[in-house]
Amino acid sequence: MPAAAELPASDLRDKYVMHRGVRRRKRALEFGLCLAAAIVAALPAAGAPIATESSGAFGLCLEARADQWIAATSERLVMEDPAASRLNDAAVAAWAVASIETCRKAAGAGDAATEERFVKHMAHWREHIDQAAQLIKQRGNAD
Repeated sequence: MPAAAELPASDLRDKYVMHRGVRRRKRALEFGLCLAAAIVAALPAAGAPIATESSGAFGLCLEARADQWIAATSERLVMEDPAASRLNDAAVAAWAVASIETCRKAAGAGDAATEERFVKHMAHWREHIDQAAQLIKQRGNAD
């Protein structure tokens, strides 16, 4: 294969566009799979913990990220931040995919069961945020 300097500019452009298109399709596929799993996974397991003894650091990472996100988002909801009201399933699914990737990089590859528990948990994001917001309001009224 000729060196990059020997390739015509159109070949380089085509190679770049093709690579970028593959990345977009891969991200769209991951997003679609996560969104589909979140929609289909509306099961009672949403209250179950994400991390188990067998999930290791990966499960602990996902659980910590979910807890932090729920706490921060519920606080924004209580404070009537307009960004909190703009959340939707697609935005949460994108955040979930990014969280899985972040935890894979930080804690190593996890298992499919842990990812499935995380997706099921996040499929009920509205319930989690509403419950956390109610606790915040109750604590505010108790003071």
